[in-house]
Amino acid sequence: MYKDFDKNLKYLNFNGEVIDQKFKNLQWKTRYNLSKEDEIKDFSLKINLLKSLNDNFIFITDYQIYNNILNLEDYSPVKYWHTNVSYPGKDSKFRLKFETFFRNKILKNNIKFIIIDSKASVFHEDIEDYSFLKNCLIKINNFEENNILIYQIDNLCIKSYNS
Repeated sequence: MYKDFDKNLKYLNFNGEVIDQKFKNLQWKTRYNLSKEDEIKDFSLKINLLKSLNDNFIFITDYQIYNNILNLEDYSPVKYWHTNVSYPGKDSKFRLKFETFFRNKILKNNIKFIIIDSKASVFHEDIEDYSFLKNCLIKINNFEENNILIYQIDNLCIKSYNS
């Protein structure tokens, strides 16, 4: 977990190897209030979903481990989706520049999907808050019970978008 630990909170703690061999000898800690079984199931579901995709994607999540586990390139325009910290929020005077950067990143890398882990704790927006995406996304699957939202991107729509 990338966030600071609070000694007053209870954390789930287990051997990280059960998530992936790359975490052998690592004690996994999380405070998402899941059982060990649910935490492992949550990671397995997301890893299997990402494995099943044949196209490039951006995954908005608190965890930066998925692309490493799967040996995939990370096409996200930011490492951490922390609104108003790692990128400008929708009311920022810098938002238009960021949206242009984000749009170009999608086009350059032929991104077909945006996947949102709805447990992402510092992403305080709706993906449709991005003006260039609003009319160019199709919600293709909703795994809300598994905390995942999946959108397919119409790249022709984005390419023809005029701000």
